[in-house]
Order: sequence, then structure tokens, then C-alpha cells
Amino acid sequence: MGEWTGVSRSQPSIDRQEFPLVSVRGGGGGGCRGPGWTADSYPDPIIKGDWCQPTLYGEAQKSLITRNEACLFIDLAFTARYSQNGIPVAEHHASFEVAFQIKTDPKNGDIKTWIQLNPTFNDFPGHDESVLLGAGSDNANIDSMCFSAACEGAVGGKDVQNFDFFNDLSWKGGGNGTPVDSHMATGTASHKWDGSVNSATGTRDVDLSKGLPVWFIGQFDSYYEPPGIGKDDTFYTPFRSPRIDVRCDKVTANGADPGCVLPQYFPQYKFNTGKYPAAAAHAWLIQNKSKVKGSGKNRSDPLTYLPPQARNTTNYDTANNREKVMCSKSRSKRTDGWVPSKPFLKHPWTALHPEITEGAPEAISCDEFPFSSTYQSPGTPAVNGGMNPAGANGGGECIQTVAAKTDDGSEHLLDDTRYDAPTFAENCGRSSMSLKVNSGSMNKFGFTDPTFIKTFRVLDGDAYTLDPGNAWFKACDPSKATLVCTMAKP
Repeated sequence: MGEWTGVSRSQPSIDRQEFPLVSVRGGGGGGCRGPGWTADSYPDPIIKGDWCQPTLYGEAQKSLITRNEACLFIDLAFTARYSQNGIPVAEHHASFEVAFQIKTDPKNGDIKTWIQLNPTFNDFPGHDESVLLGAGSDNANIDSMCFSAACEGAVGGKDVQNFDFFNDLSWKGGGNGTPVDSHMATGTASHKWDGSVNSATGTRDVDLSKGLPVWFIGQFDSYYEPPGIGKDDTFYTPFRSPRIDVRCDKVTANGADPGCVLPQYFPQYKFNTGKYPAAAAHAWLIQNKSKVKGSGKNRSDPLTYLPPQARNTTNYDTANNREKVMCSKSRSKRTDGWVPSKPFLKHPWTALHPEITEGAPEAISCDEFPFSSTYQSPGTPAVNGGMNPAGANGGGECIQTVAAKTDDGSEHLLDDTRYDAPTFAENCGRSSMSLKVNSGSMNKFGFTDPTFIKTFRVLDGDAYTLDPGNAWFKACDPSKATLVCTMAKP
């Protein structure tokens, strides 16, 4: 099913995922008002990367999120309606392009927000205070909201903070698509996790963590009134930005320091494809040629993390996935020909890699995909949240392969013909493979070197994606009934 040559090293990297948003036109509630609106100088964006700068425009102005930074571009609209004796007589509009940033710290409880409002439309008459988000109005406000009792200083289950704005929050009317008053207002606000979690005595991930959703809220006002006509209170429509989930935890697997992340971002684990090509080929094959629900191929089909028994919600022993279902030992003593039972039987052609000096002692191992530490593993029962629970044959229901070395020294991922031929309707893969390759491909995940788990503070049920080295498989066409292709270093 594939072959490869060469060795290279690669490291996991952090990408940015698109976060689609819509215009904000209302629907939310209230906020607090008070002094402290004016900052002494322009506050720089809290996200420093070029990918999230308020000067971006057009196609480049995308809402993106990482595990600790959210960059939102939002269109904010205000409509003021005027009536006399209940009969509408006038309507005016203003629009703003809003850049909103949220930043958390994976090693402490700090939550920072930054906002910038840029006027893009205003058809109000030329009154000096036609559009207000402050400026002394009791009806106008724009605030940063941390919606949780775990937010330090929370009152009534929420912490509402005035943005510390540079420039004023009133705009003169006029100009339509080229506003007469085009000044921008930029502000910052800060929240902090108070350290509380869902259960002070629990040991599960859900017990030792807390959700603190963050957004901005507000309400427009206008001091403009048509001559002789009062304004109708119905135009005081509060607005709320899209919600950004913040989660803070004290799970010790994530390091000694408690910290906070944005779980709407799905981190991506990347195989070191050049060093462990057999494991990469196996994962790529199942991602692209099986019917698995949750292959980790992309955000719409992610893997979800199933931690050890003491940490997961249903107290399920994840060791059962390998030992009892996916990789249970075959009762057959045969090494070639037909396997009379479905459990795992090591293949005598399995290529070993003694040249890999680090890691576990070399042996023939069972490499299963999806991983045993996921809710997608066929070993995870449905009652424990399993998405692909196996039938009576367990791992024997998977696409069966062997990572073998042929006489010419080249290595291939081959159909293990001792089992039933694959139909590609299977929901998993099982391969006879070098233990050094099998375990080495995951050594940065969190088993021997918890780089991935700690970096992204991955908890029970967290979604993540897997890149087995997709660029190496450009010559492979998974739409073909028979898949024969060659891996090539990009």
C-alpha cells in the first residue's frame, strides 16, 4: 500500500484555525457603566503576530484562533428609529468594523481583551453626538464580559469590566459610506481566573477545570433627535459579540502551573513522518480509506482525547482498549497462512528498526488507529462514549496491514493477507509494526514526553487533529479501489 525512503526530522507546530463569524446586530443584555473610559495612550494589540493586526483588510481580515489567542473581526451595526405618536417617521444607521482580541496564559489565570472600533458607515444628520457608546450617556456602554463566578471579582456570576479606551466614544453624524467622523476608539480590559474549579475534591479532568466564557457586550445611544420629534426607546438594542470559550485547569498532567486555554481551537499532532514512516502510512491509510467516525483528518472529523481511568468522566480503564479489544493476543500459533481467530497475531515479515536507539526495546507490536486513548477507538464501549464500538471480533474488524521489508531492502505497508481482505468499510486499522516506530511516532504526545498534552493543556474529551505527514502522500489516490503508491519526502 506504500513505500518510502530517507529520514528527516520534524516537530509539532501551532497553526491558526479560521473562526467564521457574522455581523453583530443585537441580542444580549446590559452591562455596567462608570468612569475610567479614557486611556493615556493608544494601547497596542495584545496579539503581536502579523496574522492578527487591525490594519488588515479585505481577504486578509479573517477571524482566527489558536490555543491561547483569538482574533475576531466583526461588523457591528446600529439602527436608530424615530416615531411620532407610534408612527415611524425616520431611521438612521451607523456601522463599525470591530477588531476584538482575547489572550490567555497556559501557565496562569490571566485573561486579557483588546478592542478597536473603526467607523465604516454613518447616515445620521451632522449632530456632534449622533452615535454613542459612552460619552456620559446612561444608555450607552461597551464592556468586556467574563461570564463565570470563577472570574475574579465576579458579581452575580459575571465579571463586567469597562474597556480602558483611548479616544472618545461619540461620533458625529454624516458621510454615509465615508463617515465624516472616522476616528477609531481602542481599549483594553483584563479578567482573571480566581483558581476555583468544578469540584474541590474530585480527580477527574472535569472536576479540576472551569469554563469562563468571554465576550464583549454593549448598547448604542444617540443624542440626535429630529426637530420636534422624540426618539423611540425601541432602538436601545443591546449587542453581544460571539462567545469565546476560556477554560482554566489544575490538572497535574498539564504541568505544575495551573493555566487557561481556548478549547474552541483544535490542536494538531504531527508525526515525525521521516523517522517513523510506517506509522504515518498506517494512520494516513485509515484516515483516507476507512469509514471511521473521527479520524483526526480535519476539524469537522476530529479525534477526541480519552485520558487514563482516574481522569475520564466514566472511570473507564483505557488499557482495555488495547489489551482486551484491539490488540488481544491470538490463540493461534501459526505464523503464516490463515489466522483462525480474529485477535492480533504478529507477522513474521514485520520490519524491525534497531537503528532507532531511543525509546522502548525493539519488538513486533500492534499499532491500532484510531489510538486507544481516544473516544474513537473501537475498544471504547458506547456506554463510555465510544464512537466506533467494535463487535465480537474487536480489532479483527479493522483493515489489517503489516509494515514489511522486502528482499530489495525497501519497506512497504502491505495488506496482511492472513486476515479477510479489506472492504474499506471498516472503521479502524490494525498493523503489525516495529514497537520503536509505533511508540516513537507518539512519543511527543504525552506518553513518554508529554509535549503535546502539556503545551495545549489537553483534557478529557478535547478535540484534536492528526497530520501523519500529508505532504508525503501526494502520489497516493485514495479514491482508487486498489491503492498502490509511493511515499515521497516533500
